[in-house]
Amino acid sequence: MSFLVDRRDILEWSGEVRAGYDLPRVLRSLISNDNGSIGWLDMPASEGARLPGYDGEVEASESSTLVPAGRSVWELGVEAQPGSKATRDYKKRTDSPGSVVPAETTYIAVTSRSWPRRARWVAQKKAEGVWKDIRAYDVEDLSAALDRDTPSAILFRDLANRRGVQAATLGHWWTGYRSSFTVPLTPEFVLAGRTGQKSQLGAWLGSDDRIIDVRAQSSEDGRAFIASALDVLSDQASRLIVCDDVGTARDLLARSRQPLVLVTTIDTAELMPLGIHRAIRINTSGRCAVELPRQSTRELAELLKAEGVAHDDADRYASAAHRSLYRYWLVCSQATHSLWGPEFQERQFRRLWLLGGWKRGDAEDEALLRGALNLGADDAVDQVSRDVNSADPIFSHVGDVWRVTAPLESARYFIERSDLVASDLAVFRPVALSVLGEIDPALELPEEERWLANVKGKARRYGERTRRSVATTLAVLASECGAEPLSGGLSVQGWTDQLVRELLEGWDDAPSRWASLDDVLTLLVEAAPDVILDRVRQDLLGSRENLHALSTPEQSPFNWGGSSRLTAILWSLQSLMWSPEHCERALDTARDLAQGSVEGKSSPTAIGIVREALWPTMPQCAIGTAGRVGAIERCVRDAPEVAKRIIEKTITETHAYATVHRTHFRPWTEDRQRVTWADVFEVYEAMVGGAITLADQYPELWVTLVKAADNVGARGFDQIVAALEALPADHSSRTPVWQATQGQLRRHRKFHDSDWALPVDYLERLEAAVEHLRPVLAREREEWLFGDRFGLGLDADEILGEDSPLIRMQSSSVSEIHAEEGFEGLLELARAHPHGAWGIGAVLARSEHEPDLAAMSALLTLDEPGMGDFARGYLVNSARAGKADVLRHAESLPDDPVLCARLLLTHPDVAEAWEHAERLGEEVAEAFWAEFEVFGRGADFPHVATVIRKLLDHDQVTTALDAIALYREAIPAESRSALVIESLLLLLSQRPTSEPGLLMHEIRDLIELVRKDRSVDRTIVCRLEWAYFPLLEFEEDEHLAIEVAASTSAEDFVHLVNLAYRPKSVAKEDHVFDKAQADIALRLLHTMRYATGLNGEEPDTATLAAWIGDVGSLATASDRYEVAMVSLGSVLGRVRARQGQPYPHGAIVAALEESTGDEMLRGFRTSVFNARGVVTRGRGGQQEYDLAEKYEAISRELRESAPRTSEMFGDLARGYRIDGAREDEREQRIEDGIDFW
Repeated sequence: MSFLVDRRDILEWSGEVRAGYDLPRVLRSLISNDNGSIGWLDMPASEGARLPGYDGEVEASESSTLVPAGRSVWELGVEAQPGSKATRDYKKRTDSPGSVVPAETTYIAVTSRSWPRRARWVAQKKAEGVWKDIRAYDVEDLSAALDRDTPSAILFRDLANRRGVQAATLGHWWTGYRSSFTVPLTPEFVLAGRTGQKSQLGAWLGSDDRIIDVRAQSSEDGRAFIASALDVLSDQASRLIVCDDVGTARDLLARSRQPLVLVTTIDTAELMPLGIHRAIRINTSGRCAVELPRQSTRELAELLKAEGVAHDDADRYASAAHRSLYRYWLVCSQATHSLWGPEFQERQFRRLWLLGGWKRGDAEDEALLRGALNLGADDAVDQVSRDVNSADPIFSHVGDVWRVTAPLESARYFIERSDLVASDLAVFRPVALSVLGEIDPALELPEEERWLANVKGKARRYGERTRRSVATTLAVLASECGAEPLSGGLSVQGWTDQLVRELLEGWDDAPSRWASLDDVLTLLVEAAPDVILDRVRQDLLGSRENLHALSTPEQSPFNWGGSSRLTAILWSLQSLMWSPEHCERALDTARDLAQGSVEGKSSPTAIGIVREALWPTMPQCAIGTAGRVGAIERCVRDAPEVAKRIIEKTITETHAYATVHRTHFRPWTEDRQRVTWADVFEVYEAMVGGAITLADQYPELWVTLVKAADNVGARGFDQIVAALEALPADHSSRTPVWQATQGQLRRHRKFHDSDWALPVDYLERLEAAVEHLRPVLAREREEWLFGDRFGLGLDADEILGEDSPLIRMQSSSVSEIHAEEGFEGLLELARAHPHGAWGIGAVLARSEHEPDLAAMSALLTLDEPGMGDFARGYLVNSARAGKADVLRHAESLPDDPVLCARLLLTHPDVAEAWEHAERLGEEVAEAFWAEFEVFGRGADFPHVATVIRKLLDHDQVTTALDAIALYREAIPAESRSALVIESLLLLLSQRPTSEPGLLMHEIRDLIELVRKDRSVDRTIVCRLEWAYFPLLEFEEDEHLAIEVAASTSAEDFVHLVNLAYRPKSVAKEDHVFDKAQADIALRLLHTMRYATGLNGEEPDTATLAAWIGDVGSLATASDRYEVAMVSLGSVLGRVRARQGQPYPHGAIVAALEESTGDEMLRGFRTSVFNARGVVTRGRGGQQEYDLAEKYEAISRELRESAPRTSEMFGDLARGYRIDGAREDEREQRIEDGIDFW
């Protein structure tokens, strides 16, 4: 078949270097297609052709033109002297045949050259009689074989790189296509998310169908999918032929004796009849059997990252591959988007590009299209349809939402038609001002109601998607085409500046203006950075009222982080900090905002973004080290309070974390500066210098400097040491500085072998630098011993125990302080460390010093922090040691019952103490139990029952409940429930002046204790559950007593309905009810999941039916039938089937079918729907589809026996199908870049 391969082609190819490596591949294909009985074929190609052993071995059960029956060995060559090569090979194999038995094996010599004497050579070798048979093939035989074998002929042309025929094996095309990519293109990448489509294609290959249509975004996408799905690099894939030329395809199909699988874009109607052949047609629109879905950007990005592609690049490449492989190739190779130029010749297309997107069916968007562009929504779709169906689309759509998804890349093509730009922008200008210039109607609502803006009819005229599309256009025009000139001497940047300036000047109320732009401000700042900066300074720095209004956190029920309307402005300033041109102004602006703004609890804050910009190790700004040093110096000079807050947090923090901010379109964040350690420590030096400068104004910075000494590098350390050495001995901060230094020294000496520990010589220098600040008083020197034990720098065995080194040091310190300053010195120490005051008193009690008991007792009445604990620590330990007789001293204070009680509470024997209190009179006893502490008495507290009794007798109910919760196991079982009931009922009758010490879960546990005690009257349990209902939880296996009561007594159930709902005939405004009671009843009705007759092994259908009937009768009498039946249905919807029982329960299905109206079914449906609870969104709507399948199965099962219930489950399933499609669409919009979240 000369139109593919002729004799001359083979001879010319034989002289090429690759011929010897590729001849085995050609022969493998010829052998496979020539003989259908091949059992084994081993003929290595490419580098494998150099392996030792025979060039090929074949086993066939039947003979054919090229292949003999049985076993054959093959020796191949492309040398110019084929006879000599054949003789050498023959001798070598005959002398050493290896595992082959020559008498049972055919020997075949093959050359791609002309071998005129091959017949004589064959006859000579046969005459030797060593081998079963001898054969020899040369160029004539190969040419004839390729004439018969079209797939192999095309393979030969691919390998020989012969041009002229518009066809290739799919494997050859795939190899060449993959090599054109600069980043990996693997079968796994192409098939990601397309497992089902791969299976469809495989099933077709195994069927008798002749044609299959595959729809892809481009022909390259389709071919790559087919190649990846069908393993085209195997020998069997040589029959997969790529051909898009009609004439060539017809010739191939007409002449090929082997069945071909044509991979083509040709309409198969032009190729009919196919005969023995098959066709895979790739199209980009129209009918198809296999439709390739857009792939998940996330999944593609993960595959690229696994291949070693940088994260940022992987995300960008994956986004392109999601569109098409053509777009992927363009982005990877940074090539020109050749398909875009013609689109931008169309005026309407250009103006739709400026609009950025629209939603068909949205009244305001369609009005915008008609008013600005004189286009209907359908006309707009027609205008961009050619682009959307191309391999490199600018627009994308999911459902009715259309959007430009490559705005930055396509902006250059828009600007190329300079003759059209000015008129296009003139049309776009009023559109942009209208869309972006609307005051947010939600601002008319009170702050706490703004989240309800859509419900209250205060939504924006244009949705967020439209607003962001318009703002995006402004940003990309300025970013990509800002320097391009327009008519009248104006540039594109100048035009966007004018528009944004007009937008910002359009309102009188500055706070409302900025609040209304917060959803698009980070885009507008990239469109007109200078204009935004100027206006921020004018509106916010020029008016403290405006700044305060915008920075005050909004009072919204969902504003947990305390964010404000200033957030978008701060994000915009963060963007500008990456611009070399605007960074310094943005930094200074944020600094000035920090001086007057109200800071919320969440980021960003003005001071936070300044700090992140100046951060030594990860600066979030464009200016270099010198610029950051300059910014720090300006901040110290112009905003000392801001500088102080930034510096004191930065120089002491060892674990840095900064929010990495990125711009939308401006390339500012692409060239992030690399920071060396020299840069880091230069910034630290500037901050240390600033702290030293500010320390006169803020003395507390001296302590900060000491704490930073191990974090700021050698030169920063030198600065700190020099400043400390110069600090006057009488400086007001001398004591805290010396104390902080000692703390640093102890920490570093304790952990001297740590990586972060300062060297010994540094510690010695630091110690010497503060020696002149050493306090004179022992109290100030030893204060650290009474601080937080974790910060003492001591090991556990040095802290614990009555005779530990810490106790000894504390005792020595107390003696020294007492010797220097007397009792007043210890009081000062307790004031300085109120949290350690009890310990100071305890140490004093163990010393030989005995302060005046009356003076110590008097401290118990003081409210001053530390005084009471100091006295208690002394008195408790003195009484325990027998040094102080608090009982006798209490008797001497009859006129002060509170002091008397507090003294008694320090006695180690609690029983003796309360007995003494009771002997001293009722007032002392009342005070004693009012201040009695139940904590710390030990798990086996022996007096717990008596203490609880006495606490209850003295109306200390919350303390009694604390005691029950803490020591319940120590309370006798026979009295435990009774004490709990009495305590909880008493608590209800009191109006406590302070919050109970109990946690909610403790009260819940106590009620559960009573509920599980079957000896307790259920009426009492119900009363407790009702009273404390907001604290209770509904457990899966344990029902509340009140729940069981309402679900077994129709009267109780209807009573709940009566509390929760008004009669049908009573108007809402005329209904009088107790809201607290109604709330409890409503919550109980909405959470009950117990139904009478359904909790036994065998359902009692009659009992359930009777209960339902009684509920209906009683509810009718109270004019609440409908709501009662809906509530009853919702309870049944929450009843869960027991293990092994069908769902829904047969008795429930029967009740639903027998109900007269649809109320019970509606309630049941609502409960089933709500049972899903809070959902964590996955990808797309798979969760919804799973639920739909579940309910469809139930609906099918009940279709005959319970048609009403079946229809209800079917309706649920249909709803979830709709929800799933909506979530799929939402996910697709995110994947396509139409939506951002």
